[in-house]
Amino acid sequence: MSNSLVIPNAIYGIDLVVQPNANGVLDILPTLQMTTGQATDTLAQSLVARQMCALKSIQDAPSAKTIDLRTLLRDGMTSDTITNLPNQLTVILQDDQRVTSAAVSGTFDPVAQIITLTEVITPSSGPTFTLTLAVSAVSVQAVTT
Repeated sequence: MSNSLVIPNAIYGIDLVVQPNANGVLDILPTLQMTTGQATDTLAQSLVARQMCALKSIQDAPSAKTIDLRTLLRDGMTSDTITNLPNQLTVILQDDQRVTSAAVSGTFDPVAQIITLTEVITPSSGPTFTLTLAVSAVSVQAVTT
């Protein structure tokens, strides 16, 4: 599974480049390299960040709807949490003004304690893409297609 987050032919602003670190966890590059958003992963990175951050913890967007899926796993998954998660994530993803629509589906492996999410994102500009996340209590791994 590739960890590339490239979305071709779209302009989505400026952001720090996020790539998998040595442990396969998405992280900001130590060089603090910026991406301009032209043919880059800026939107996908922002959407992944919304799913890795506690509420009100995104410095430049404190009112953004967010969730830390890792914490959700650490706190324990209930049947209600599992049932409601796709709808909750759809609302969070569509909170980004660059997203026209999002459709989320997923599975939870109770033995491995891993959530696998498939998120079909239709941006306001550019092609629809799919973001797939594999989330454990300590990491988030992503791939776009």
